[in-house]
Amino acid sequence: MTLGPAVAVQRLGGGTTWVVLLQAGAVGFLLGALLADRVSPRRPVLTANLGLATYALPLVLLAVAAPAPVTIAAYGLAQAGLGFLSPVWQTAVQRAVPAHALARVTSYDWLLSLAAMPLGYALAPLAASAWGPEVPLLAAAAVVGGCCLGTALVPGVRRFT
Repeated sequence: MTLGPAVAVQRLGGGTTWVVLLQAGAVGFLLGALLADRVSPRRPVLTANLGLATYALPLVLLAVAAPAPVTIAAYGLAQAGLGFLSPVWQTAVQRAVPAHALARVTSYDWLLSLAAMPLGYALAPLAASAWGPEVPLLAAAAVVGGCCLGTALVPGVRRFT
């Protein structure tokens, strides 16, 4: 979200491209959430994390300045993965965590989910000015993909039904 607008303006055709990308993301998120309401995966946390791993794709495509329609479609897909993850994860947490610990678990979940964002917002422009936008975008893609796929390798995640 920090480097994307500049990349869109400089390499993908302008500000309109960024707006279309964000709108595709909004539609994707909505479709992902609607899909989560319609399907009941046998392994919900595993399925949701693999869906979220698609978030690495638009980061890579922004880094390599792929054609705008491809990047826009990838962002819509990534947001669909996030839209699917959110209700599936919240449902899994509410079913698996005892009521007396739910508030504490949810608080830690949000803290860990959002804690790195301010650091990324601060460091991404510095990294982009030092090495170009490709380096931080590819690094973010590696972190996102690695975390999601690493989570999928945890036996408890694979067994959670």
